[in-house]
Amino acid sequence: FLFPDKEEMPNEVYMSIWDHVEELRERVAIASIGMLMLVLICFVYAKDLVLLLQEPVAEKGVRFLQLTPGEYFFTTVKVAGYSGI
Repeated sequence: FLFPDKEEMPNEVYMSIWDHVEELRERVAIASIGMLMLVLICFVYAKDLVLLLQEPVAEKGVRFLQLTPGEYFFTTVKVAGYSGI
């Protein structure tokens, strides 16, 4: 689908602008799905990732604080998002 065989592709292909836009839309959708899957996988391991980020300053007694009720969840989502990207 993404990388067809050489036999399936002619040497010269003429596509209209709308065909190019459609192909771009398909590839952007596939890339978005892939990134979403990586973010979800990182969300599963978000606690380990937060501990890994906290490790360099943990030996000095510094800990991450939760100041508002939803802060830990939003921090988890941000860590998973940045790690997935």
